[in-house]
Amino acid sequence: SLETGQVVRTFSSPRSSINAVVIDPRNRLALSGSDDGVVRGWDLRTGRQAFELKEHRSFVMSVAVTPGGRFAVSGDWLGTLVIWDLTKMRKVRAIKAHRTRIMAIACTNAKTITGSGDGAVCVWAIPKGKRLFVLRQRAASCDSIAIVPPGKLAVAGGDYDPIKIWNVNSGKLAGELQGHTDQIRAVAASRDGRLVVSAGDDRTVRVWDVKSRREQENLQLPQADV
Repeated sequence: SLETGQVVRTFSSPRSSINAVVIDPRNRLALSGSDDGVVRGWDLRTGRQAFELKEHRSFVMSVAVTPGGRFAVSGDWLGTLVIWDLTKMRKVRAIKAHRTRIMAIACTNAKTITGSGDGAVCVWAIPKGKRLFVLRQRAASCDSIAIVPPGKLAVAGGDYDPIKIWNVNSGKLAGELQGHTDQIRAVAASRDGRLVVSAGDDRTVRVWDVKSRREQENLQLPQADV
């Protein structure tokens, strides 16, 4: 509970480590991705496993759900992207999306954006799985992606790079957020689309104004990487 700081419920996968977790927009399910290649659905009310989705042949590293809650998307260590229909509990399609691990996924209702250890950031149509754009193609890994509401922009962070702001409709770079001095581990956007928060190995959590591209706050963490 964010109000009390107490654990409400614990979900455990008996067979392997969990690498990614996401809550569906209706707050009914949590989806997890594990080293055994399985995407699991968990009932948030009971804490019990609700289903398993099996298609991956390697570690599942990232999972996301579309805002409407119909589709889930998962990425694995080998660069395979799988689109799932949650209303039918079945695979829609599997795509060899990247040369190596897919570390980050974010979704709108019509598109999914993937970031990989191969340095590419790609935009895909959902549910067809057609690649629309390659936003970035560099040696540095992309480890985190977030959609900025209402969904026109996405932010991406990774190895030793300014945070990139991309227009996912045109495939063009819309701006950069410069300030971190080491690898960027996580990015998130506020619900109103005004702010982006980032965290990195420089032991800072930074708050950015999306419109001005300026840093609003810099929170220092003295002892540990984020």
